[in-house]
Amino acid sequence: MSLKTYLTILAFLGLPAVNAASAADPIKHRVMIADYNPAQGHRLVEVSPEGKITWEHKTPGFCVQFQVLSNGHIVYGHGGKPTGAREIDRDGKVIWSYSSPSPESACFQRLENGNTLVVETTPCQVVEVNPEGKVLNKVLLQTTDPNFHSQIRRIQRLPSGNTLAALSGEGVAREFRPDGSVAWEYGKHKWLFQALRLSNGNTLVSCGTDNRLVEVDPQGKIVWDLKPTDIPEVGMIWTTGVEVLPNGNVMVSNFMNGRKEPGAHGFEITRDKKVVWQLREPTSLNGVCLISVLKD
Repeated sequence: MSLKTYLTILAFLGLPAVNAASAADPIKHRVMIADYNPAQGHRLVEVSPEGKITWEHKTPGFCVQFQVLSNGHIVYGHGGKPTGAREIDRDGKVIWSYSSPSPESACFQRLENGNTLVVETTPCQVVEVNPEGKVLNKVLLQTTDPNFHSQIRRIQRLPSGNTLAALSGEGVAREFRPDGSVAWEYGKHKWLFQALRLSNGNTLVSCGTDNRLVEVDPQGKIVWDLKPTDIPEVGMIWTTGVEVLPNGNVMVSNFMNGRKEPGAHGFEITRDKKVVWQLREPTSLNGVCLISVLKD
């Protein structure tokens, strides 16, 4: 039912439109952001629905991913020396950490069993680490890119036990079996940042500096995409993290990285390409690697 029809029915019944206004209220989100900020310090920040920064945590090095646990703790990957992953409480106290021997290890996934998958580089691999910090197993990820900084970004452990990886330098999304053999791949997109396997079996790909989102089916056919020309009002520059919300909309992170062009650091978009929420913080944020909606 449209809002206009709803108001007409209320008027006919002689009822006040107290609930109708809420239907037209703008969407508001409380979000957490991984802010790439070499000048002022890489950090995690929480932003209120009113757009105010209400919490901040400086990370040891650049951070492109975090995960908020059900107990309120936050797991994040980080660069720096040492590089690795850690879990903190809201006061910033380190609850758990893993220091990687690799030159750079900035992405991870906390599993339901309490173990943590940690991405490592040179060699490019994913190690599974238990709460005691012991490496239980590893999956070698084939890539032609020798540069540790560009080798890999986000990963996703699939229900099958396979690992879906965004191999940024090579520009492909590649799915690996536990033995390291390739089960599926799609590409190429320069600085491909994230590949997210959806419940329908398709894969949503954040295409980095190619500056697109594409959804591809298992055969690699594009079934949906999003380009800057579709939504010029948000100023898409460099797509990074993506998150599918419970309502089916997609939260998109836009890596402005201090650029002066007008644009949103993050935005929520419907599948028919309507922007229903956006965040613009040109003075306080630099480059958003991930923006995620927090549950109340």
